[in-house]
Amino acid sequence: MALRDAICRGDFNATRTILLELGSKEDFIVNMAPNGSTTLLYCACEVGRKDIVKMLLDHKADGRIHPITRYSPLYIVAFKGKKDIVEIILKVL
Repeated sequence: MALRDAICRGDFNATRTILLELGSKEDFIVNMAPNGSTTLLYCACEVGRKDIVKMLLDHKADGRIHPITRYSPLYIVAFKGKKDIVEIILKVL
């Protein structure tokens, strides 16, 4: 939850620190969507933090869609007009 909170606040330094502390668990945690919530990548896209989006993608975050809304991280940045983040996601996914 600390990682999700840091990302939703747009706190790059806290996000980086927590990801480094996770070590081998990061692959599992980065793509979690507990209790039907959005993924961490989606959260970073929603707040428009290009640096955090890039960091999550570097840590193997994927662009999975939300099971209920069917919205993806790519959709949300395109909807919000964040062209620079759209380009980053398209290069990786």
